[in-house]
Amino acid sequence: MGAEKTRWVRDKGNKHGRHDFVGDPFWQDDVLRKKYCGQSSKARIVVLGGGDGALQDTMRCLFDEPTPLETINLLLDSSSYVQGTLERVYIKILAIEQQHAASQSWVSEGGTAQELSALHKAYLRIIQSIAKDRLIRTPLLKMLRKDVEIVHLVIRDSSLGEAYSLNRFLILLVNECQKLHTEPGAVNLKLIFNAEVTRICGNIPKLDIEITKAGTAPVYIRGIMHMSVRFGVDADSAPGQQIGISYQDSTNRRELATIPQPLFPLD
Repeated sequence: MGAEKTRWVRDKGNKHGRHDFVGDPFWQDDVLRKKYCGQSSKARIVVLGGGDGALQDTMRCLFDEPTPLETINLLLDSSSYVQGTLERVYIKILAIEQQHAASQSWVSEGGTAQELSALHKAYLRIIQSIAKDRLIRTPLLKMLRKDVEIVHLVIRDSSLGEAYSLNRFLILLVNECQKLHTEPGAVNLKLIFNAEVTRICGNIPKLDIEITKAGTAPVYIRGIMHMSVRFGVDADSAPGQQIGISYQDSTNRRELATIPQPLFPLD
């Protein structure tokens, strides 16, 4: 869909530290699913971004399963109680996702942040309730990787960005569960909202990072062994995609009339 933005560039007013840092492309093999995330000891990870790319990288550092679907299926299989609870939760999440999708057809571009914030809060109301349930929290936390020490997910905004529902659900569920309890030896997730990386010093696997939130003193994270930069797609390079209603596909246009449409019974 276009060139990935995987480069962090320092602010021009900051004369200290590295000028930039270039992370691995998302659609390229990396080390995150290897033991210690490819390092020689328990890995310390930073992920920049709040969309699907960032959430996917974060979850690969949190869980052994290669995909979020396999992770949620393993959680569902842990007990009939978990399965029943999450099935009821799914109905509520489906409703709020449908409402969010419908709202996108009438809000202006400037309203996107408010819509994502509302979606974030709706998820939290559901997730904070089930995170208090030990029968849900315990099996989830036991699934976390033991060969990763910590994952910092640094997000510029006050909420997660556009993301698949399952990715959003699992990240927020782990975060809320760990606020109440931590599994000894398991990876720790740190969600950091309204924050920017303002300085980077050193090189992998000993990267030191300065994170700044508005109105607060900088926080330093030291000894980072891997950093993912997931700032989305460069809008200027995206080819665009349009839908037409003729029978002839063309460059950047896919014609709806060429897609077989199912027939639904009227009764």
